[in-house]
Amino acid sequence: MQQSLSRPLNAEDEVDTVVSGDTSNNTFTSDATVSELFVLNGGQDILKLIQNSSGETLVDYVSDFKVTEDKLDLSEFLDSNHVNSSNIQDYLGVSYDADLKTNTVSVRTDLNGNSKDILVLTNQSEYLSVQDLLINQAVMY
Repeated sequence: MQQSLSRPLNAEDEVDTVVSGDTSNNTFTSDATVSELFVLNGGQDILKLIQNSSGETLVDYVSDFKVTEDKLDLSEFLDSNHVNSSNIQDYLGVSYDADLKTNTVSVRTDLNGNSKDILVLTNQSEYLSVQDLLINQAVMY
């Protein structure tokens, strides 16, 4: 019987495309039709996640997200007419996998709907909460 090894997720094995930035402040826009790995490479970057016309998206990955520097633009998923800082935790979630060293971001478009994973932050040494995103102004909606 083989034992499962505890190792960080290799996102390159999970995606169709790798998109790399440079040390400048970059703005990236995801492609809802393919799963992408974003390598931000420093700077104060913004990643805008988008949906296709039917409201679907494939899960994307970020290898080097820093909550104190980078931002996630989730405006296509979170309706600012309904979502605000006092209820965002009803619509946005983050789960941590210590073995894979990932934080998975999920959204719920309405309170009656199921949540769906939209982004995996890899190479994360600790749990990143929704509150952490808010305090650091790292989420846009």
